Amino acid sequence: MDVCIVYSASARMERNRRTPSALGVNVKCGPLMILDSPCCTQMAMVPLVITSLGAREDVNAAIHSYGGLVFHDVINNKFAHKAIQKGADGLVAVAAGAGGHAGTLSPFALVSEIREWFDGPIALSGAISTGRSILAAQAMGADFAYLGSAFIPTTEANAADAYKQAIVDCSAEDIVYSSLFTGGWSRLLQY
Repeated sequence: MDVCIVYSASARMERNRRTPSALGVNVKCGPLMILDSPCCTQMAMVPLVITSLGAREDVNAAIHSYGGLVFHDVINNKFAHKAIQKGADGLVAVAAGAGGHAGTLSPFALVSEIREWFDGPIALSGAISTGRSILAAQAMGADFAYLGSAFIPTTEANAADAYKQAIVDCSAEDIVYSSLFTGGWSRLLQY
């Protein structure tokens, strides 16, 4: 599957050299998302779109209409089934340890439950920041590892310097799980 994504992205970039676009984008698809919003028009022709906070058939159809792939964030087997039924091409298993809106299931249990019925592409997220964790994700049955927080302290990241430093200085004990900010449960760095 990685070869297909890379080839698809390369071919699309070659065709659209005059209009540069991202290779992938993460879109929160809650009930308030409107398909003709600026967020959605910017995702046009992006080869890989990762959706979250509610699988939506209309969003998947819009992405599929130009040949794009949709992976959907899921925190349990129930949501994994819904995402595939609504047309997602792959899944991002958001396990315990993932930052932001995240689940509480062990990555071992989550990937194993999904693999019992789904043989499509799975990316695993949750406390993955080293080559050892990527290898472990693959050993569990995931096709990809999805890293996020490890990239925040990089020069290229558009994050506040204080936040970048907090990522470097803090440990797992500084992470809290709260519904205070969005109403949905999230893992946040307390610093």
